Amino acid sequence: MRVTGFFRVRLFLSLALSFLAIRASALGPADTLSVMSYNVLNYGFPATASCPMLLTAAKHGYLKTILRYSKPDILALLKMNADPSAFSTDTVVHAVLDSVCDGCYYHCLFTNNSGYGKENMLYFRNEKFGFISSTVIYAADPNISDITLHRLFYKYPDGTAGLDSMILNVLVVHLKSGAGNDQNRADEVQGALNWMQANITQSGNYLLMGDLNTQSSTENGYQLLVNNPNANIRFIDPVNMPGNWAANPGNYSHFLTSDTRTADIGDCGAANGMGMRYQHILATAPLMTGSLRMKYLAGSYTTVGQDGLHTGLALSDMPVNNVVPADVNQALFAMSNHLPVSMRIVIDTLASSSFIKDVEHQQSMDWNSLMHDQLRISVKSNQDRLESFSLSLTDMYGAARLQLSGIQNKDLTLDVSKFDDGIYILKIITSKGYTQYGKLLKVSYR
Repeated sequence: MRVTGFFRVRLFLSLALSFLAIRASALGPADTLSVMSYNVLNYGFPATASCPMLLTAAKHGYLKTILRYSKPDILALLKMNADPSAFSTDTVVHAVLDSVCDGCYYHCLFTNNSGYGKENMLYFRNEKFGFISSTVIYAADPNISDITLHRLFYKYPDGTAGLDSMILNVLVVHLKSGAGNDQNRADEVQGALNWMQANITQSGNYLLMGDLNTQSSTENGYQLLVNNPNANIRFIDPVNMPGNWAANPGNYSHFLTSDTRTADIGDCGAANGMGMRYQHILATAPLMTGSLRMKYLAGSYTTVGQDGLHTGLALSDMPVNNVVPADVNQALFAMSNHLPVSMRIVIDTLASSSFIKDVEHQQSMDWNSLMHDQLRISVKSNQDRLESFSLSLTDMYGAARLQLSGIQNKDLTLDVSKFDDGIYILKIITSKGYTQYGKLLKVSYR
């Protein structure tokens, strides 16, 4: 896995920097990023007598065409060969993603706790995001891939890490298929939500994306997601399209994701024509409202290649699909019996007013953003007396791990040896109310 570094943070408190922070807050730009989820239908499996067209080299080419057109910043691929693990990590990156943008895409961690033969993976553009962690939150069903929570942090244009509110949490999901397996899907969703209920203590920017295989919005598993009593883990359909998708496909023609074919083309994909809405991207309330500086761009949710005119038909049937170029339409038809779904997120890159500096006391604070056993904070001041301050340290789940107040030390050393490895957010507030944040990485000595 390609890994990014974390930078030593120095905050100098001066009138000039205070003015620049205020100017940036007023004039700074926003960044718009694309998120995409795609069931790639047994990608990486070798051809067999019954599936003679499972040709990995050909699918590499189809996927390149699709991704060069869609250019996602975050990409979830589902239903790939899990053995060897290097297929979803090294092979896809080098054979496909590097040809879309050379060296740009990194991947999250490979997991296969469930033992299922098919793998999901999340990829991201390294200049936009850094990797925090991949956590398996449900693996009790051997008939589906692990449900995994991936955590990424947004990078500002200068390459530095964002604040705690700039963490994007992505759940990648592929639930059990079949019209008669709605209870299995509900059990799988409940298993993942049990982990979230126990570990997520505050609202955050969460996406849940993948192949839910749900026939309608009334299925118990879907209802557990969109009507959860815990607002922190309640998800919203960005296009607000509830209904019986399987029974009334014509009412949802622009959001149907399966099937792209009406005849078997030899890769073991279903071929019933466009009639199902299986692929979804759901978001929590902060992402829909932008309260944590990431916001769904209204109207941007798209089923890639879906023109709304092929219900019950193959993607290659008449009328000609004009919403994508002809080569992309052919690649979507041949790559998988599913269409990808995509949406855009606006990132608020404006400097926060919390970065206004303590000009009055001309204090600067310096800390080690890479922690091992200790967190060291050094305070420098042009005044005879130090301005007192308080600090808190929270983990990536929002739980407070350390809180101190009334500090006037020039040099402060705190024991963090018993803290788990991972990302922590440092918050410092002076007695005058000036607030500063820092993102810290705890790594134990090996």
